Amino acid sequence: MFLSMQCTVNHAMNNFITQISPWQRHTNVDFVLKTLSFRGWLNEYSILEPSKWMFILLNSLFEPINCTSMSISWGERMKVLDLCSGLGGFSEAFHLAGHSVVRIENNPLLRDVPNTTLMCIFEFRDWIEDNLDKINESKSSWCTDIDLIVFSPPCLEFSVAYNAPRANHEREFPNVPWDPSMDILECGMDIISMLKPTWHIVENVRGAIKYFKEDLGSPRQINDAYVFWGNFPSFAPRKFPSKSQKDSRHSPIRANIRGQIPIEISNELLFAIQSQKSILDY
Repeated sequence: MFLSMQCTVNHAMNNFITQISPWQRHTNVDFVLKTLSFRGWLNEYSILEPSKWMFILLNSLFEPINCTSMSISWGERMKVLDLCSGLGGFSEAFHLAGHSVVRIENNPLLRDVPNTTLMCIFEFRDWIEDNLDKINESKSSWCTDIDLIVFSPPCLEFSVAYNAPRANHEREFPNVPWDPSMDILECGMDIISMLKPTWHIVENVRGAIKYFKEDLGSPRQINDAYVFWGNFPSFAPRKFPSKSQKDSRHSPIRANIRGQIPIEISNELLFAIQSQKSILDY
């Protein structure tokens, strides 16, 4: 049943991928199949007829934005805030699963990423601060009772890549300590502190560890080039491509492509949180 269903999905996805916006063109059928977490969800729905499975699957693929009408059979609809969202990789599994995702990003080249609001994170923090009393008093505000905040501050100042500012500085001024700006990190942590989500997770590169230590302590988890801090259930992503494997040297959003959180990570984070929520329900 699974193989015949996968062939049908492959055919549908080949048609779908030709119609999506340029920022998504790097996706493929395997990406989408992993996103939908066949490993986790197929077992749960294996008793369903293939036609019902296809309805769930294609509903997630073709109507991810109009998800207020979706019935999420595997749990309650979560609210996920993605700060410095870039291409949206960190929250992509949640988005495709039909959860309510809001992405905050300031790069106008990424305006077409679904659910993205073009806004400087500092402006967003100020807006929350100015309206925090209303948010806390409101039962209907989206910002009330957020389940998860994912946050990926730009890694440029922390990267040890050869042409990164830090590496250039350390070669030119070996006796002068590098002093990166922590403003964006502190801004994002202010937002997390004000909104008090159930879970939060901060991601950056290994080069950020010593600079983040004062504010975040030691990392909670490291997976290859991706380092995570925060309050979240641990997860074990399947093998994912390295940053060099997904490089697009001449793209105007090259840094976003290289820095995009792999779907395998987003997928397993979703699965871990859903499993945790299920345990807490008993």
